Amino acid sequence: MARSLQAKGREAGIPGSDPDPESRRDTDGEGPRRFAIWEIAEWMLPVSAEYLRRTLREVPTLPRGDAEGRGALRFTAGELSSIRAHFAATGSAERYLPPPRERAVVVAMAAPLGAAGRSRAAAELAVAAALDGWRVIAIDGSGRGDLARRIEAGPAQEGGRERGRNGGMRDLFAAAAGRALRARNAALAERGERPAPMPADLAAAAESGRDLARPSRWPGLSVIAGGAELAAADLALAEWDRAVPGWSAVRALEEALAPLRQEADLILIDPPRGLGLLATSVLAGADLLLAPVGRDPGEAGLGLAVLDAALERIEAGERDLAAALGRPLPGPRRPEVRLLPLEETPPGLTGALPPLPAPPPAPLDRGGTRTWFDVDPRETGRAAQIGPRSALARLWRAVARDLAATGGGVVGAAGPAEG
Repeated sequence: MARSLQAKGREAGIPGSDPDPESRRDTDGEGPRRFAIWEIAEWMLPVSAEYLRRTLREVPTLPRGDAEGRGALRFTAGELSSIRAHFAATGSAERYLPPPRERAVVVAMAAPLGAAGRSRAAAELAVAAALDGWRVIAIDGSGRGDLARRIEAGPAQEGGRERGRNGGMRDLFAAAAGRALRARNAALAERGERPAPMPADLAAAAESGRDLARPSRWPGLSVIAGGAELAAADLALAEWDRAVPGWSAVRALEEALAPLRQEADLILIDPPRGLGLLATSVLAGADLLLAPVGRDPGEAGLGLAVLDAALERIEAGERDLAAALGRPLPGPRRPEVRLLPLEETPPGLTGALPPLPAPPPAPLDRGGTRTWFDVDPRETGRAAQIGPRSALARLWRAVARDLAATGGGVVGAAGPAEG
């Protein structure tokens, strides 16, 4: 028997409703909800709803969807990927797929002083990009694991360990340092010189073939979770910086992400708060920074000023070292920065950093662990979805345009809907 809208609304945490943990299960078990044809046509594929319905009727190899006893077909995100692949193969691929690129572009949330809603905005963007056909790896640099909790299905056990309880980004940098030290030792051995000692943690990281990126509930979106071990990551990076001659922790993001950049179109990082070694390396090495702006724009401006001063000190030290060694002076290496209002756009946000569209407020949920893409319109009413979801679509398109401007590939306009 079909569940009522009131029963469906229980999932959103509406007061007075009993929890219904089974209501979010699809045919594959625990996972994200299904999407109606009108949602797919409105936000995910540049086709009209009628054209999509006609194509689904005429092409028997496409997913059939599930009426869920209501008569209206609904599709999982995985089925959406199959439908997108069909349109890309039979029509203009650039309308339906992200442009081909040699390596992933790296986007980081820049809020050294912290910003309420930063991880939520990152999670919304990651899911929006995945549903737009991008291969996304989201990296959670928070010891609390906020980003990973919003994207993944929730607590689960994997190999006897709770998901999300690992060193995540720390392990990426350890592997990079281990590879750098191993390469240097190989060069020393060829010259008949004694190799430098290899710290045990770097040796283990260099040998490890474990893939840190785990699939999430959303097809095309993988997550590298954060955990309590990240609290000591800055101390570890400082030790590796001293142990590996010629290796700079603050400039190590490129090497740390090297194994991932061929596997994704977009790497989205929610770095730790502050400007420790790990956070500074992420913010200095990203292709694009999104600076969240809350109710106090002055706090965001101060955070960006502190970040700019830190990057200037790093570049000054690099110039001094190059001059001392008689090498060409390096030029400035600063990522592009865009403001990301988390509330209504505050006055005065103009000038060199144009603000992106503001993401919508978070929906009612249980413990703040859902994105707007999890919330079925039948829970809140279709009208309640239009504004927030359209705002997220505008936000993602604005970010995609900035990725094109930073060399991340050409993201063209979708053009008019087909049909």
